[in-house]
Amino acid sequence: MSTFEQSRGLFVQTHFTIIEIDLPVVEGECTISGLPGFGTPLSCDQPSNATKTYKFTQVGAPFDIPESGVLRLVKSISETPARLNTGKGLAGRGTASISFVDMENKDPNPDAPAVDSTVISQGSFLSKLAARNELTNKPIRIKNYRKEIDGSIDLENGAETRHYIIESMNSMKNNEWSIKCKDELSRVNLGDSVWPLPLDGELRASADDSQLTFDVDSTVTYLVGDTVRIGEELIKISAVSNIGTGSAQIQTASRGLPIVYTNTISRTVKESHEAGDEIYVCEVSDDERLDDLLERILIDVGVGASFIPKSEWIAEIDLWQPNARINTLWLESVSTDEVLESILTDYMIDMWFDPVAREIKIAAISQWQESTSSVVENSEINYQSITKQRVEELRSTRALVIYDKRFLATDDTVENFKRASLFKRVGLEVDALFGEPKTKRFEFSSLLNKDQADLLVNRWVNRYVNPFRYTWTTPERKLNFNTGDVVDLISSADSGFNGLPSSSSRCQIMSIKPNYKTDGRDYTVEGLSYEPVFDVGAEVIITGIVFDVNLYIQYAGAPSQPVELTFIIDANSGSTGNSIPSFKAGAFPAGSKIIIIMINGADLQARGGNGGNGGSYSDEGGEVIIEPPTNGTDGGVVYDAEGVDTDIYFSGPTPSVTYPVADGFIRAPSGGDGGFDASPSVGGNGGDGGNGRFVGTGGSFGVSDPGGNNGAAGDNGSEDGTSLGIDGSNNNAFGGTKGKGVIDSGATVTFFGDTPARYVNGGGDHV
Repeated sequence: MSTFEQSRGLFVQTHFTIIEIDLPVVEGECTISGLPGFGTPLSCDQPSNATKTYKFTQVGAPFDIPESGVLRLVKSISETPARLNTGKGLAGRGTASISFVDMENKDPNPDAPAVDSTVISQGSFLSKLAARNELTNKPIRIKNYRKEIDGSIDLENGAETRHYIIESMNSMKNNEWSIKCKDELSRVNLGDSVWPLPLDGELRASADDSQLTFDVDSTVTYLVGDTVRIGEELIKISAVSNIGTGSAQIQTASRGLPIVYTNTISRTVKESHEAGDEIYVCEVSDDERLDDLLERILIDVGVGASFIPKSEWIAEIDLWQPNARINTLWLESVSTDEVLESILTDYMIDMWFDPVAREIKIAAISQWQESTSSVVENSEINYQSITKQRVEELRSTRALVIYDKRFLATDDTVENFKRASLFKRVGLEVDALFGEPKTKRFEFSSLLNKDQADLLVNRWVNRYVNPFRYTWTTPERKLNFNTGDVVDLISSADSGFNGLPSSSSRCQIMSIKPNYKTDGRDYTVEGLSYEPVFDVGAEVIITGIVFDVNLYIQYAGAPSQPVELTFIIDANSGSTGNSIPSFKAGAFPAGSKIIIIMINGADLQARGGNGGNGGSYSDEGGEVIIEPPTNGTDGGVVYDAEGVDTDIYFSGPTPSVTYPVADGFIRAPSGGDGGFDASPSVGGNGGDGGNGRFVGTGGSFGVSDPGGNNGAAGDNGSEDGTSLGIDGSNNNAFGGTKGKGVIDSGATVTFFGDTPARYVNGGGDHV
C-alpha cells in the first residue's frame, strides 16, 4: 500500500471518495424526561461523552472497501475551493455541496437505549440523523482515495483530506438530502467581525484645549502608553488614576504634539471636547512586521493559531517585503475583511484558505516570482481543454497611489495626503501597442512610506500590464502544482510569431476545483498570466524629471535573486534633500550588476548645499547678545552604488543594440557658503546656496538691534550648470563641502566616456 502522493502517478486509476462527519454522542446512560433516549445530545438529558464518525461513499464506489461501516449514500459532490481574488488580496471562502440518497431499515444510533427493531425499521437513516443532531458548524471531511493496482485500499493513509464545516443539512425531493459546507475559516465570519476590537469610552466632563488631565468612564481599562482618539485629536496617555471607578482619569504629558513611538506615527491638533464625547482606544502598529500584523488581526477575531503557518509567512515576507514595517494608529473599528484587504492590497499579498493543509496561505505578488513547475498541454493539461481570455479590468500601463497622511485622525480626502507615487510603462501606450494610457488608481493609503509606495505601483503594472485568464482541465495523476504557484505554461493557447507554442508564458494558479464524476476525478484549473520578469537583454527606460530614485525598488521591482539589469536614462535628475542621493542602486542581492546608459543629454545632478545664516547682534539694557553665523551645508550625492557593481556610459559606444551611443552627464553639486558675522551697525549677511538640482537655498539675513541695519539674505543657488562640484566659501562661518558625483560604497564602478565636461566628480570616489 502507498500514500495518496505515492500513488499519484499511477497510469490506471480508480477513484472514490469517503465523506466523514464527526458528531457528539451519548454513550451508556441516555434518558430524556425519564424515558430511554436516542444517544445524542438533542435526544438525551445527559451531556455528550464521545464522538461518532459517520462515513459515506458514492453509490458506485468499489465494493471491496475494507470497512463495513461506510454507507453508499453519496449521489454527487460539488466543491468550489477558495479562489485567489487578485488585486484585492483576500480570497473568498471555499464551499462544497454533497447530495445524498436516503436509506431505510438502518439507524444512525443502533446502540442507543431507545433504538429497537421497530425504531430501526421506521423512518429513514438521514431523516433520523438530522432529527437527533444539530449539524451546523460540525466538521466534515472529503477524503479522496485511489484504489491500488493490486486492488488494495489503505483507508487510514491513502487519502487526500479536504476539510470543511457543515453550514446546513436540508431535505430534498425524491428522498434525497443535501449538505452545504463552508471552509473552516468561515467559523470566524470575517465579514461579520470588526477589527480592532472596539474599546469605546467617553469623557465624563468637558475638556478645554489646554488641560492635561481628563475625566473618563469607568468601563474601559486605559493603560499608560495607549493612544486615544477624541474627535480629531490624538492623545498619548502618560499616566492614569482610579481606572475602573467613577473618578477615573487619564493624563497626557502634552497636547498637540506628534504621537511618537519608535517613529513619529501621526501629527495631531488640540481641540476642546464635551462631556459624553467618544474616547476610542487605538491599536498601535509600532514598526510592526507585516506577518505579525496579519497574525494579530486574525487571532483577535477568533482564528485559531493552528491555521496560521507563521514560519511560512515569515519566509515569504522576508523574501518579497523584507523592509515592510507598519507604523500607524488604527483609529476605528471596521470590517475585518476591509482591514485585511487594505493591508494585502497595499503590499501586494494574496491570502487564502487551503482546505487540504488546513492553513491560511499567503503569497507575494512580484514579477520576479519564479516558476515551480511546467504545465504542458497533453500532459498536465488535457488536450484541447485550455481557453484564454484577456482580463481587461486588470490591465494597466500605469499605477498611482497617494499616501503619507500626516494627521491620521483627519478625513480620508485627498488634501490630507501629501505624496504620490506613479509608475508607468509608456512604451506600451504607443499606437502600435495599446494606443492609450490605462491607470490603476489605488485607494489613498495611510500605511505606505515612499519605498513601499514605489514598490506597489511598480509591481502592479509589471504584474497586470497584459493579463489573461486561462482555464483548463488537469487529470489527477498530473496534478503537480498548488493554488498560488507560478508555473511555466506551454500550450496551444500561447503561440510565438512562428506559430509554435510559446516557451515564455507563465501564470499563477488562482484556483483548483475538483470535479467528482462517475468515472473518477479531474480538476478545473484557473490561472492568471504572469508577465515574464525581464526578457534576456531587456532594458529599463527612465524618462522625464526624476528625483530620489531607488533603482532596486522603483524600476526593478525588488528582485530576490542576483540579476544583471540595464537602465537607459533619458532624464534629468535631482534630490529633495542633501542627505538623499539623486540616484541609488538600492538593496540588490549580492552578485547583481547594474549597467547605466545615459542618452539624449541626460543630466544627473543632486541638491546643492544651503547657505549659512547671517549672525545677529543685539544690545538691550546694556546686555550684548551676539548670535554667531551658521555654517553652510554640504552638497548632495548624485549616484550611490551602495555596493552594487555598476558600469556607467557617459559617451561613445554602448552594449545596447537599441541605444548604441551614450550621451549624458553626472555633475556633483556645490556646498553652501558660510554666513557672515554681525556688527553693532549691520547684521550678518547670509551665505549663498550651492548650485545643483534642486538648488541650495540662501542663508537668512542677520539683524542688528537696536538702531542697526539688517544684513542681506544669501542668494539661492543656480541650476545653470556652472560652478558645480566645489566647496562652499568659508566666510566668517565655514562653507559646506562639495557634493559627490559617484560613491562606490564597496562596489566596482566602471566609467565609459567620462570626459571632464561630462563628469564633475566633486568629492566622489572617481577622479
